[in-house]
Amino acid sequence: MFLVLQVQAGRAFIRAVHSHDSPSLDFRALPALFGPLLPTEGLTGSLVEASPANACLPIEGPPNASSAFIVLIRRYNCSFTTKVLHAQQAGFHAAIIYNVDSQTLVSMVREPDTVHHIRIPAVFTTDVASRILKRLHGKGRQTTDPWGSGGGRENG
Repeated sequence: MFLVLQVQAGRAFIRAVHSHDSPSLDFRALPALFGPLLPTEGLTGSLVEASPANACLPIEGPPNASSAFIVLIRRYNCSFTTKVLHAQQAGFHAAIIYNVDSQTLVSMVREPDTVHHIRIPAVFTTDVASRILKRLHGKGRQTTDPWGSGGGRENG
């Protein structure tokens, strides 16, 4: 499975592409109010679940450095910037932080006194979106067509 993080018409979304012969799935997301913006052409990568899940301590890096990887991180227990900084330090290209037991999207802001130099984009999504992404990731299906065949639907 590949993910595409993108902003179109002022709305951010996560597109999960699990095979090029089936529809892609789109999930609502909010970009972080710190760090770089998502590139206009979007950002494509493979999903990895953070370990530890909340990324409040340094996390394990992606399986290899030759591909782009996006890490899925659980909300709570520490600041958003700490989570994204740990993702950056581990070598991820972007971070998705998800809400817990809630479908509410929240704006991720930087703490007033932080001096972290965040260089990767991050988005926030819902609990349902994270559950579906985890289930798709567990199936292990991948595609070489990161844009899918269209026909996506909103699930977040």
